[in-house]
Amino acid sequence: MSTKLASHLERHVEGLLRQSKPLETGSRGAIRTVVVEDDVVAIKTALDDAPPNMVRNEAKYNETANKIGVGPELYYFDDDRDVLFREFVAGYHFDDWLRYQVFMDNSVRETLRCIYEQCFRLDQRGLHRPELSRPHDDIIITEEPVIIDFERCGFRQHPTNVLHFTECLLRKRYASLLGVNDRDDKKKALRDVCRAYKEGGGKPVFRRLHSTVLRWVTG
Repeated sequence: MSTKLASHLERHVEGLLRQSKPLETGSRGAIRTVVVEDDVVAIKTALDDAPPNMVRNEAKYNETANKIGVGPELYYFDDDRDVLFREFVAGYHFDDWLRYQVFMDNSVRETLRCIYEQCFRLDQRGLHRPELSRPHDDIIITEEPVIIDFERCGFRQHPTNVLHFTECLLRKRYASLLGVNDRDDKKKALRDVCRAYKEGGGKPVFRRLHSTVLRWVTG
């Protein structure tokens, strides 16, 4: 995090909120954007009926993820106003990217590899990021994929980020885009290695899972 930027945000929270423009509203929070020193910054606030401490939790876990190279950079969290400022990530939502890029095999393989590596780092850190089995709004594809929105995260002894993302790829809608039909025996091989990972195989089994997925995608 840039100390200079964080200091600027801290001094000008109210003014930046007034200048910001709405981007999207979810079931629990809203995203706005504002230009700060020629860069677009995302602002997240909670809706009135959101759970207590939602934005505080997101700031906490976003910062944890940043320490292992995952997520948009957290710039500043204002505890009094319950608002966070983070890197704005412009790109495709995962579903849209896959639909448009599916025939560019190198792009698909490299992007999936990068997502898997991030999921593995989250697992190793003990940080569970729910909903990666349905990642449409949770992964943004730019030059590299970025996992966003950490409001529902929590620490677990055995996180399942890798397995949830694999579950996503096994869903019919994704498998069909990747060219694998429901009877493809590669699905069984993938489920087998997922079972081994769940049983605590660690990095060696993760590498097997990773290579299985790449073979699955490349045909």
